[in-house]
Amino acid sequence: MTTHAGKLAIVLAHEQWELEQASYDIAAGRATAKGCAETAGVLERLARELRDYAATLSFGGGQPPTTVDPDEPDEPGGRGEPE
Repeated sequence: MTTHAGKLAIVLAHEQWELEQASYDIAAGRATAKGCAETAGVLERLARELRDYAATLSFGGGQPPTTVDPDEPDEPGGRGEPE
């Protein structure tokens, strides 16, 4: 199973190529309206993914929920013990 962090890393690595291509095309004057719109879509998807990941860090106590080891016992006062 891939963690949220793992999925985000895959998305970032995959989209890196698109962003590099756009930067070369823009610098060389080869950018097209379609290419720019596609790059904007990539940036919007990345922004959404990063915001989602930031939310898991903020609301998960600093760790995304998918990185919790299910075999590790809960700490005292945690979800596993009554208060």
